[in-house]
Formats: sequence, C-alpha cells, structure tokens
Amino acid sequence: MAAGVPAISCATCDGNWHWDCCFTILPGSIGDAMTLLRRIVGIGLILVFGVFLYTTITHKMADASTLALSPRAMPLLLSFIGMVLWVMMYELAWEWLLRKVCLPGASLAWTITGHAFFTSLLARYTPGQVWQMLVRVEALKEHHIPRQATLRSVLYEQLHFLGATLVYAFLLSPFFWTTLLGDIPLALLFLVFLAAIGGVSMWLFTPHHVMHVVNLVSATLTRKKFSAPLTMSGTRGQWHMSFGLFFVLVLLQSGVLYPLIRDLLPSTLSLTLTQWIVLLGAYPLARMIGQLAVIFPGGLGVREGVYVLLLLPLVEGQIGSVIAVWARLLQLGAELLMWLCFGGLRLTARLSTDASQRK
Repeated sequence: MAAGVPAISCATCDGNWHWDCCFTILPGSIGDAMTLLRRIVGIGLILVFGVFLYTTITHKMADASTLALSPRAMPLLLSFIGMVLWVMMYELAWEWLLRKVCLPGASLAWTITGHAFFTSLLARYTPGQVWQMLVRVEALKEHHIPRQATLRSVLYEQLHFLGATLVYAFLLSPFFWTTLLGDIPLALLFLVFLAAIGGVSMWLFTPHHVMHVVNLVSATLTRKKFSAPLTMSGTRGQWHMSFGLFFVLVLLQSGVLYPLIRDLLPSTLSLTLTQWIVLLGAYPLARMIGQLAVIFPGGLGVREGVYVLLLLPLVEGQIGSVIAVWARLLQLGAELLMWLCFGGLRLTARLSTDASQRK
C-alpha cells in the first residue's frame, strides 16, 4: 500500500481496501495507483493554487484601479467569525450522528471527537490523504470506537450534506434560470418546487431504499458483492432530524460570505433580491461539486472554478476570482483555528491526566 495512507485490516478483507472496510472504491493495485495519482495531482494543484493566489491577490491588488478588490478588515473578520461558527456547527452535526445514531450511549470527550473531525478536514489538503473518513477511524480507534460506527457516521454526514445541497440547488434553480436566461414562467416555478418537495419526501421516508442504492452503486463501482452490506442505523425520526440539521447548515453556509461579498462589490453595482440569492447560493453549490471531485485534494481548484463560473453573470471575473480565493482562505483558516483549539484542549487534558496518575 502507498506510503502515508493508513492501513486498516480486518478478518473480512485481510487489509485490502474494500468499500465495507475502508470506504475506498478501487481495491488492490488499482487503488495504489490511484493513490499515487492523487499525490501527483495534489502537489500540482497546490502549486497552481499558490501561483493563483499570488497573481490574484498581489499583482491585481497592486493596481490602483482594482483597489476595491482588497476587503476591509471588519467585513473580513465578520465572514471569518461566521465561517468559524459554521464549521463548529458542522462538527456538532456529525458528532450528533456518531453519538445518537451510529453509536448510542457512547462516552467520548468533545475534545477527542472535535480534534478527530478537524484533523480529517485538514487531511483533505494532504496529497494521498483524500479520504478523510480514514483519518477519523484512526483517530477514534485508539479510544475503542468501532470502525463501522465511525464509517457509518461519515457516510450519513456525506449523504445528508450532499442530499440537502441538491435539494437546495433545486430550489434555487429558478433564480439561476432567471439570472442567466431571463424571466421564468410561473408554472415552471411551481413544478420545480413540487419536484423538490417530492425529492425531500422520498429521501425522508425511504431511508432503507437510500441504503440499498448506496450498496448497489458501491457494488457496481467495485464489481463485487459485499458480505456485509450497509444498513440503516437509528430510527426514522433520527434520519429526518439529520437531514434537517444539514439542510439548515446549507442555508447558513450561504450567508457566511455576505459581509465579504458586500464589501468587494463595487458601490455602483445595484443587485436585485434574485441576484443576491444567486450570489449567496452559489457557494454551497460550488462546494458540493468540489466535494464530489474526490481526486482533487479538498476540491482544490474545482470549487473555485465552479464558483467563479456561477458568479460571472453578475460580477466581473476578477471580482469573482478574489471572492473564491478569500472563501477558500476563510474556510481553511477557520478549520485550522478549530484544529489548533481542539488540539490544545486535548493536550491539556492529557497532561492533566498524566499528572493525576503520577500522584
């Protein structure tokens, strides 16, 4: 197995990377080749992204005509605080899934789960460490948390977050249609909302069918059947609440960048309510697409490219690029800050425990 990737072995797969053990899609030598490819692509993307940051922020902002692209301290601070609060709520949503749905009655300190969560988020940017669920498994394994419980919680997190974002995207589609192509017929608007309600209903009331589709897709991708297919854990009420939590997270994510975007837009630019909905709603959609591009560490480059494309009908490409770059930096900064905080709390707790044991 490629160096730098944690190996998880069990009696079922003898250390090979299978979906029911490690959540990887390609087992064996193909998986090793893909890991090497991710490393190469990841290093290249990090270099390209560094050059992109330099040219966008340094060169463009040195021009007096583009001085407005430099955000002021207060809007930047407000967006950063909003991003910190958002990543904390995201961690709490995942922890609720782990404690209440996947492993009821688990006794774990918040410092342990929080540190594991934010470590896994930062691991997305490490070439070859794309699969953040492996990091959480390794971090919680030493605290006697079953591997399947951790993997199931990550699966539920990803399913609900992507499902909520898809529903959100569907609800916003009339506004994007109006921005790109003009007015939208009222009948089409009604059909879109009706279809969105139907999609939510199917997701909420057929969780067992959702699990069946996941198993079917995984078996198709790996061309094998698994001895232990994934099944639903928890009650229907918990499934509904999980989806609701992540849908609220998607809604809140739209407003996190509002102070930054408002400050970067030219004062002469007047936007309608529909255009503001598109501006704020573009970020969750771009993040979802970047998250689906699993070969790119942290969706690096993909999210920014999609975000700029979604903003192009409303703002200049230069402004959209700066917004996309600052969005990435704010998120990375918030995740790094929380990782340092939880790491410090965990270290303090460990030192306190060691001191008490010496007495």
